[in-house]
Amino acid sequence: MSESKPPLVNEDQSPRAAAAAVLALHFGRMRANEAGTLAGSDPEALHDLRVATRRLRAAFRVFRDVFDENALAAANDDARWVAQTLGTVRDLDVFIEWLRAHAPTAPVLQRAFVQELIARSDAERVERRAGALTALKSERYHGFVQQFKAFLSALDEPVPSVPPNDEVAVVAELMRVAGVDEATARSWWSSRPQPPSLRSFAEAAIRRQHKRLRKFGRKFGPDDLESLHAVRIGCKRLRYACEFFRDLFTDRLTLPIKQMVELQDALGAMRDAHLQAERVLVDFRRHFAEVPRRMALLRVLRALRQRERQEYATFRAAWREFLKLGIKHVNR
Repeated sequence: MSESKPPLVNEDQSPRAAAAAVLALHFGRMRANEAGTLAGSDPEALHDLRVATRRLRAAFRVFRDVFDENALAAANDDARWVAQTLGTVRDLDVFIEWLRAHAPTAPVLQRAFVQELIARSDAERVERRAGALTALKSERYHGFVQQFKAFLSALDEPVPSVPPNDEVAVVAELMRVAGVDEATARSWWSSRPQPPSLRSFAEAAIRRQHKRLRKFGRKFGPDDLESLHAVRIGCKRLRYACEFFRDLFTDRLTLPIKQMVELQDALGAMRDAHLQAERVLVDFRRHFAEVPRRMALLRVLRALRQRERQEYATFRAAWREFLKLGIKHVNR
């Protein structure tokens, strides 16, 4: 019988302690996938490393009120740089995989041209991967790792607080400096703002991302790529916020997370198809005079455009369901 996985965060933690736990988890996952990415032995290692850096950046945003934002600026920039460097390789991986699945459906006389497209894309992938590996071996990446270790160590240090016994000293100081009576001074002490509980911090973070995502409403169409990209980012941020705090709300965040995954998947596949079609369109225009090659590329283009439309339809259906859902799932 397998043991249940320990919770990532719990009610007794402060937001700062929860931030340390979340950041440490995804930093550890990033480091765990470095060797596989460098060796090229595990095709998913590069993708998992990239995802870990994206989750780090999401955690920076969710917990931005916990620590000095300036302390995160360099780490956030470096995490973005890593994700973007690896992203170009991942995009080509996805395109090549789709082309290999599409090639057998092409007419026999056109398959050679599809195979040429695969070969050129694979050569570009090799070049891009070499650049990504150079980045992972660079001084900048090494510095990022070392600085982030130091940042995590600082988060683990206890935060100084005012001991309860200091109430006497604070009350006396208020009476002396402000000239108030003891009852007024003690009333201020008892009513002073308290640090938020992790639950209330989590509720506010999730609702904030939920509100930002819902503002898009129904105001976009399949060609409004800028808005759809913004929706995809919003889905990612809400999903990650829910995942960070899932353990505080048992299974009440299961449905929102599931919806965000569906929306992200559809928008991601739509984006892939659109970018892939743009790549093929360049070749199509370049070789327009070569009838057999042009027909092969036109067939690929049509398949990609059809996939883009299908994924948009899938997204719209999932988006309508999302708009029906409130964020009551995090209520106590």
